[in-house]
Amino acid sequence: MLCSIGGRVSQAAQGRQAKQASRQLGNGALHQNCCKRILLPPVRANGADELSPNPLEELRSTRDINKRCALIQQLDSGWRQAHEQYVPTATEECVIKELGLWKQTVMYVAIQTELTSLDAETQVRPAIKCLKQANLEPQDIWLLLSKQMHLFRNPVQLQRWLDFLAVLNLGTRELLNFFMRAPEELITAYTIHSASQVVRFLKEGLGIKPELLAQRVLCITPAVLMRSVDNDIKPTINLLTALGVEVSDIQGLVCMWPGILMANADTQLQPWLQYMQTELGCSAVQVGEIINASPHLLGTSASSIYGSKIQALQMFGITKEDLHSITSRETMWLKASSNVQELLDFLVQRAGFSKEEVRGLVLAAPGLLSLKLMDLERKWQWCEQVGASRQDVLDCPKALEAGLVSTLGPRHGFLDSIHMKRQSQQQQSEEGVQGSQAEQLSSIPTVEESQGSSRVQLPLLVQPAEDGPWCAQMSVALGDYQEFRARFEEEYLKSMTRSSAMEFQDELKRLGIYEGE
Repeated sequence: MLCSIGGRVSQAAQGRQAKQASRQLGNGALHQNCCKRILLPPVRANGADELSPNPLEELRSTRDINKRCALIQQLDSGWRQAHEQYVPTATEECVIKELGLWKQTVMYVAIQTELTSLDAETQVRPAIKCLKQANLEPQDIWLLLSKQMHLFRNPVQLQRWLDFLAVLNLGTRELLNFFMRAPEELITAYTIHSASQVVRFLKEGLGIKPELLAQRVLCITPAVLMRSVDNDIKPTINLLTALGVEVSDIQGLVCMWPGILMANADTQLQPWLQYMQTELGCSAVQVGEIINASPHLLGTSASSIYGSKIQALQMFGITKEDLHSITSRETMWLKASSNVQELLDFLVQRAGFSKEEVRGLVLAAPGLLSLKLMDLERKWQWCEQVGASRQDVLDCPKALEAGLVSTLGPRHGFLDSIHMKRQSQQQQSEEGVQGSQAEQLSSIPTVEESQGSSRVQLPLLVQPAEDGPWCAQMSVALGDYQEFRARFEEEYLKSMTRSSAMEFQDELKRLGIYEGE
């Protein structure tokens, strides 16, 4: 009996061992199955055809617009699957590893550009190494790779340019700006030797300081290095010199607007000069002054800049001879960006002048053509406030040229304050209190006395233009007037700030988005 019991126990133990072994085998099989599922490539889109191409991967090499549109349409219904199944190329893997970028970031650029046409080991990796040695940050290198991909096609050539720019002491910011603005032809088709000739001329021929050359010229307009010194740059410099522009001024011109070196003397500067002389009556020296003050105007044809202004003046009876007369006395309006048509329309429609009167104003005070419309409006409002009529303005057109804050306003206020003091002193003298200061103030001509009414006399405020002679003519201390003018400018600025705030508030109310009380 004991033997039978022992046999049953042994059989039970064997059964348990068999079940445990079976369970372990089952777990192992399940583990192997899971591993196989993880290691196996994912099922293609729609889960049906594993060999069907991924539209995202096809976009990397497809440049035909119609085919790209068809691939993008496929992504409309299967973006998630295509994104999950996307396999980066060796070039993308190199960029991801070298720059520490997300796979998705590189993918978005790869499907839009020809990134995959670059070789990972012979182009991308060596180029990235060169840029890293130049102390460029990974995000800057990625910006260059995504925007200026041609830099990475020839790492040896890129290294030569980096060495050349290092001699010019370009920092990392300047390097980035240079490569972002540099035309592809400069990097791929021009030599370091030709570029060094341009740099040598700008340094030695024009005397531009190295730091200004790097920061203000090369980083702004790298295409300057594509110009020929003898055939392109020197003729431009010679023409500017012939117009009376000094070499020191040319230095400032080049640093302020390097694009002037890109202007062709025969096809661009000469026609510009001829138009200014024949149509506007400018002398060569005046053209040089205009270029020196506003060199950016050379980037546009003269007829495009001044054609509309001339046409507007002709509508008010200004002839070509009148234009020449105006230009001989005033060239500021040729440098300003004012809208001549708006100014003339304001004088007729708002101020009430006739066309013939406007013509007389322009001929007498051509400086008003350089005003902004807002400045002319405020100046006319001031004339109305102080009682100056249209006839007063016609009698003194220079009032429209004079500055409201710098001349008209403070001079009128100063004379008005003196007149009030004089009246106070006269009242005190009638009561028996009369002093030397009252006698001095009573001898000063005031606006009211000079015209015999409360209306302002504009010539008294305009001439002389300089403060010193004007104060001497008015027999007042220059220091007292300058102190008054400083207070006037401060108060005027505050009033303009309040006025602008009220206008902005009214505009918000009109739009229904004002949240105040």
